[in-house]
Amino acid sequence: MRGIALFLISFMILAQAYAQPYTSRQGKFRVNERKGCAPFTVTFETLLPGGCGTNPCVIDFLGDGFTAGPDNRNTSPATFTYNTPGTYSLRVCYSNQCSAADVDDIQIEVVANRDPDFDLFACSGNGVQVKVNDTHYNQYFISYSDGASVLVPSGSLARDNHVFPVAGAQSISVQGRNLNAANNCVSVQKNFTAQVNLTAPAFTSLSAINPTQADLRYTLPVNTNSRIDIATNNINTFQALKFAYEDNRDTLNNLDQEAAYYCFRINAMDACTNSIAVSTPVICTMRLNVSAQDGFNRLQWTNNNVNVNSYSVRRDAQASYFGSIAASLSTIDDTESICNQEHCYQLTANYTGGVTVTSLQKCVTSFSAQKPPRISDITASINDNEELELYWQDAAEAIEYSILKNNNGGAYSFLGKDVQSPFTDTNYSTTEAACYEILYDDACKNVSDVSPEACPVVIQASVSADNIVSLNWNAYQGWANGITTYRLEKYSKTGGLLRAYTLGNVTNFTDSETDLFNQVVYYRIFVVAADGGLGPATSNRLEVIKKPNLFYPRAFTPDGQGPGENEIFKVFGQYVSSFEMKIFNRWGELVFTSNDIDNGWDGTFRGVDQPDGTYAFVSTIQDFAGRSFTQSGAVVLMRKK
Repeated sequence: MRGIALFLISFMILAQAYAQPYTSRQGKFRVNERKGCAPFTVTFETLLPGGCGTNPCVIDFLGDGFTAGPDNRNTSPATFTYNTPGTYSLRVCYSNQCSAADVDDIQIEVVANRDPDFDLFACSGNGVQVKVNDTHYNQYFISYSDGASVLVPSGSLARDNHVFPVAGAQSISVQGRNLNAANNCVSVQKNFTAQVNLTAPAFTSLSAINPTQADLRYTLPVNTNSRIDIATNNINTFQALKFAYEDNRDTLNNLDQEAAYYCFRINAMDACTNSIAVSTPVICTMRLNVSAQDGFNRLQWTNNNVNVNSYSVRRDAQASYFGSIAASLSTIDDTESICNQEHCYQLTANYTGGVTVTSLQKCVTSFSAQKPPRISDITASINDNEELELYWQDAAEAIEYSILKNNNGGAYSFLGKDVQSPFTDTNYSTTEAACYEILYDDACKNVSDVSPEACPVVIQASVSADNIVSLNWNAYQGWANGITTYRLEKYSKTGGLLRAYTLGNVTNFTDSETDLFNQVVYYRIFVVAADGGLGPATSNRLEVIKKPNLFYPRAFTPDGQGPGENEIFKVFGQYVSSFEMKIFNRWGELVFTSNDIDNGWDGTFRGVDQPDGTYAFVSTIQDFAGRSFTQSGAVVLMRKK
């Protein structure tokens, strides 16, 4: 019965809409249509006997005067096309004078030929709802690709629900129509896919813009009316927020993300039944709080983690700062925060399919009251300029180091500051027996404990009369794990390495090696740490100059009877670079002189053997070190009888 009623209503509307033709005001002529969409063609036909053949009948279609022009005719029937929308007075003159009494007329209305604005909404079970949005026309004729059609009035009732016999590609056209008007208005066709079950919408992302706004992005199925729902602090009591159709993003307003979290879902609505056909999984904003604790920053968040796979955190400019965070967590501590520095955090919840929800950014200034760890290993070395250099492993927390020094076991006093290793004490002296300590300030203005004492190795030496060198040095201090060995290195005056001795933990050494070529030698200690990551500590570079040590016989026998070494008087010595010797008799006369240490006196003077007796000599030498020495003495000349 409902279908018969709708058919009768439609038939009555059509009958009313297309009752024609239309007679003029005085009934002298008629037109086939008096209203239509541009371009609109009207056909004129006179109703007088004999037509226009025996009666004057000048037709003015535009109503602008009975003058010659394209809109004037004098035949019946006659046609004219109106291209411009407007209201026109079609007038006909039936006399030569065309006075008012001789003119009959009818009003012609030409309306703009606009595309009907309509939307298609999918319904389950291959259904569709057609909703006409504009009111430009009195009626709208809806035609379906399966042959069905319907005429609906303009306004709130301009819609129709229809079920296609099969799913798949369909088409729907809508044409606007006016009452008592020609059916010549444009028809618009749209394609549509009928579905047994509606496709679900999908979220893309949800990002907090500020405490009261969030940016929601999504994709909606084609031709589907969707409804966005919201719930506060739960995932059960959803309320309708807004409808969306062919959109892909929304700015959500009037939120309070400092005090609450919000959950959302998008429902694909069955337009024919106004019921939910299918919904997206729920996503929720997060209420993030960041607080500075002693030595770390704590991140805590409140939300509903349903459908969350994991979380990630962006700290400052670094994404995924903590890596992947389990979905079950709601607290995490940043133990690598830098004191007195502001750190900004943003939490992202990662959902299935790449959907992300990002919180507001929260910033906090870190602090710490914790004392930083002290410096545990210091390498104290004396460089070639006799300056003391301190090396240590820089602490990550350190902003500035303070260097303390004591001399000869006295109280420590402030020496200087540095921002990183190494530090050089340019006023160091090996006579001071100095030791050092280091402490530092961190970014939080906390001060570390003082490091262990670091005392460099100072090597000392004594040389015996026969040029045996006795070396000793103080034990090294400064490394937590101590030393492995002392390595003594001996160098020539020109810097060439002569010997190296690995000595273990002893702090003395006797160098009794006979060496007639190197009068000047240098010694240096290299301290090897038990911790392999530490470089060696070096002692001072100690110069040792050995003595020339002149030797000579007390008597000689230049009588040709041997042995040969007793025939010539010579002075012997080490490290002699230049030599001069003079020999005098008992009366002070010079009887011999030589500039060659290997050229001795044979007991003669001017080829004459000198008598037995005691002779004085004076020797002047210069050693390899450039020093001059004078040696005097007496020798007895004896000849065997």
